[in-house]
Amino acid sequence: MKYELMRNNLRHYGIEVNQTFILKARKAYRRVCNHNSADLNQFTAIMRRLGCPDVYSNERIFQCFDEDGSGRIDSEEFCIGLIAAMDTPLKDKLLTYFFLVDSNGDGMLDQEEVEDMLVTSGKYEADDIKGIVDGIFKELERDEGFPAMQSIALEEFMSAVSRNQRILGIFEHCFA
Repeated sequence: MKYELMRNNLRHYGIEVNQTFILKARKAYRRVCNHNSADLNQFTAIMRRLGCPDVYSNERIFQCFDEDGSGRIDSEEFCIGLIAAMDTPLKDKLLTYFFLVDSNGDGMLDQEEVEDMLVTSGKYEADDIKGIVDGIFKELERDEGFPAMQSIALEEFMSAVSRNQRILGIFEHCFA
């Protein structure tokens, strides 16, 4: 519900939340924020750069993104909020998940990057994360027929995750 409100506010300014917009938004976030998080004023500056000048709308969007109620939005909350607001086909969401999780930009998701995603999301118990990561890669190995997978390329990820509801659910839960 809250993300539908945000989508409507952005659409009012002709902004469609998609992978291109999210990558542009991440760059704007980095340009405006000298710290690891943005306050409301910085967030408003980011949104103005992205074409949403309405202070009232930006404040409501800020409140949607501030999941922990800290009065600041870190880069993870920012990206997670944008992904949750996407109104696009599954393929576009999977591409976005892949590129956001691929923190070193090598075009492969490794177990450490997936573990970082789970930790950063704050939606899983620390004791469960290693088992979840191992389970994801075991299922990917089984689905794709590759032995002892340590990392997965984009095409394999897209294929396996779109067919495997459990893995898809984990990624969607992290970014919802």
